[in-house]
Amino acid sequence: MLRMGYFSASLLTTAWDVTCLVEQCRLHNMLSGVTGILLHEDGTFMQILEGEAEVVEAVYRKIERDPRHHYVTELYAIETDRRLFPDWPMAFMSRKEFADVEISPQKEMLAALQKAYREAGNAELENVLSGFFIGSKCLDHTAC
Repeated sequence: MLRMGYFSASLLTTAWDVTCLVEQCRLHNMLSGVTGILLHEDGTFMQILEGEAEVVEAVYRKIERDPRHHYVTELYAIETDRRLFPDWPMAFMSRKEFADVEISPQKEMLAALQKAYREAGNAELENVLSGFFIGSKCLDHTAC
């Protein structure tokens, strides 16, 4: 199994555009056995994908060709024997949603994101995640 993180810039400007993208991709991920999380803030996407290596790599190549994404940059890719997001074909959060970590599903997503960061040990990933964690109660990147 492969876990891959990337970030990209997007020209999607409305909440409706982002919602449509999320719903379309969530369905595709369900059908192909991919799980993970998509973060969005001010025209920037950060996503963690996990699943069978060839499927995750195919999804990533599709994202690279998608005209809704620009400057697609792989942050890390690691082999793993388990999923951090087993119940989420594509969880979705904006940075604003991180501000209230009292809601249980958000706590679970934050903990899984922080675990992905620690396992990757990638400074670039740390910088991207730090941008999304600003305003949350989990700035030390340990357990919530």
